[in-house]
Amino acid sequence: MAADEPTITQRLKRPRWLIPPALLVLGIVLVLLPSETLGFVGIGVIGVAITVTVSLVFLEVGESEDRARERGEYGPRR
Repeated sequence: MAADEPTITQRLKRPRWLIPPALLVLGIVLVLLPSETLGFVGIGVIGVAITVTVSLVFLEVGESEDRARERGEYGPRR
């Protein structure tokens, strides 16, 4: 691993990884409120949290592939 590459711990500490858990908590709170409308909104917020999580996982995979390509592990260098 090159010295300028972030470690897994450093990548997980980025603020973007705090968004899905915050949305999930907000969604759960909304679902638990007695209002039927807020319950539906909460389900939508939980869906957004899941979508953002999957998107961040794909972003992380893409970035790791880019780092591997830059190191010359596979494929042509850019």
